[in-house]
Amino acid sequence: AFDADAGAAAPRVLAVVDHLDAPSSWLIAALLGARCDAPQAVVCVAVERAPKELVALARKVAKGARDGARRAVERGACAFVDAHASPYGGAWSVGDGVGDGAVAASASGMPGRELVDAIARAVVDVQRAFRAS
Repeated sequence: AFDADAGAAAPRVLAVVDHLDAPSSWLIAALLGARCDAPQAVVCVAVERAPKELVALARKVAKGARDGARRAVERGACAFVDAHASPYGGAWSVGDGVGDGAVAASASGMPGRELVDAIARAVVDVQRAFRAS
């Protein structure tokens, strides 16, 4: 799923990503990178259990828009939510241009409602940071 609402009072992008090894993940990475460069607030929810899949998407985002994604993460206008919180830890902090501390929330054993709340908090945080930047 990909929601890009540029007409909202606070522009937002929410991407929910699954099966990151699929060819379409390059398109999602490109869209996220483009929104980071727009600039636009971005929240990416990765619904994957395998750390290698999270790292793969991070690398794809970084390769397509390394500077834009890094700057967006640094100013807080881009956040990644790991919906399964693999034991790998910090899957988005792999030195590939996405940046340290990019995981806004981890859902290790979280019930669905808590995950929804974590996503909502991440959306509010990135929108606030986006407006301030």
